[in-house]
Amino acid sequence: MTINQRVRGRILEAIVIFLAFALVNVASQAFQEPLSYHELVESGVFDAAYYHVMAEQLSLGELPETYAPFVYRIGTPLLVGLLFDDDNLLLGFKVVNLAANALTVILLVHWLRLYLGDWRIRILLVLLFLTQWHAPVRFLYYYPPFVDPWMFVFLLLGLILTHEVRQRPSWTKLLCLGVLSFVGVVFREVVLVIPLALLFVSNPIVTWAGLLPRLTSLRKLREAIRPPWPSWCLLVWGFSASSQHT
Repeated sequence: MTINQRVRGRILEAIVIFLAFALVNVASQAFQEPLSYHELVESGVFDAAYYHVMAEQLSLGELPETYAPFVYRIGTPLLVGLLFDDDNLLLGFKVVNLAANALTVILLVHWLRLYLGDWRIRILLVLLFLTQWHAPVRFLYYYPPFVDPWMFVFLLLGLILTHEVRQRPSWTKLLCLGVLSFVGVVFREVVLVIPLALLFVSNPIVTWAGLLPRLTSLRKLREAIRPPWPSWCLLVWGFSASSQHT
């Protein structure tokens, strides 16, 4: 594939994905019947009630107080509480999560480009993500007060940074991973998987025959990261802070 073909493919890819994202959101807004305020908040049946309570408390300047583990997932309710008043919190969840969905699609395309060279396959995979009814893009219009959309943002950012650490390791990238892990678990504790995944980027589980080449690879990775201690300390700090949220 020539450079011009690759550029044209990426432009077409961006146009198709943008139009698909817009179409799915418009169609969902027009045709998806959401759960009512009573079902979401007043009934207390769904976890949306706990997130709504936290957003309301934060919008009034109060400390959030509700049941665990929902109280640990303060990130999305905090954004909603800071940006919207207590009369428009459901709208606030929809807007904040819509922004997260847009970022997720952008990051998903970037992550797929790291491994898939064919733009047509990337479009197909993104379309499947957009049209899946319980994926965050469509589910938002049925169930606005949920915290999963920002989880996808942090997970994809973590995967992209982990790939960069593996390809071109540096202490700056490890620093970013530590900060990402620390902030991400405030939105959803599953982001803790990012520092855990970093431990396996060099595939440490090997046979005896592959042990020596693997040790050589790990030594090169260590030598490439300068200075090692500040970055690793911050990554451990992010990991330990993440553990305290779980």
